This record gives sequence, C-alpha cells and structure tokens, in this order.
Amino acid sequence: MFGENVAIGNGSNGNDAFQLQGIGHTLIGNKAVNNARGGFGISGENHTVSGNLASGNLQGFALSYSGRFEHNGSVSNKLDGLVVNAVGLGLVISDNEVLSNGQPSLPI
Repeated sequence: MFGENVAIGNGSNGNDAFQLQGIGHTLIGNKAVNNARGGFGISGENHTVSGNLASGNLQGFALSYSGRFEHNGSVSNKLDGLVVNAVGLGLVISDNEVLSNGQPSLPI
C-alpha cells in the first residue's frame, strides 16, 4: 500500500508527481498539489486508487489500468482533471469529484 503521501511543486523534469505502474497496488489518501506536470499517472493491472487529491497541477489524473478508481478529487488543475485511456481494461470509476479544471472534466 502506498498511502498518506504529499507531493508539492515537483515535475519540472517532465514526470508526474506520483507514477504508479505494475500489478495489484493500492494508492490511498495521497495528495499531489501544484506540480508542473500531472498529479497522478497510473497504469497497469488490478490497482485500487481511492481517497486521493490532485489540485493545481497541469493535469489531475491520467488513468490507463484495470481495477478501481473511487472517492478521489481532482480540483482546479490547469488542463484535464481526469483522462481515461482504459477502454476494455476493466476500470471501475465511481464517486469521484472532478471540479473547476481548465479543460473538459472527463475526456475518454
């Protein structure tokens, strides 16, 4: 489990504040705030991503994985709040708040 971490002011090297890959990880209760690139970039299989916050980043969450994405918040990011490239992967998205981002809230 990867939880209760904070990333502030990162990403000048072109990386997301939190980058999760692989199989079967849990990401709970983390915050990515005011990062130069994305707050969270998540790819792989069978991850659980819950209770995380992305705010003030270039992009909030980029999702390309199977598993669950629930109870997360993406607020006031400069571009997209939530980008989903998980068609056919079996990603369940529920009970999230995507508010006041600079681009359309849910491009799929």
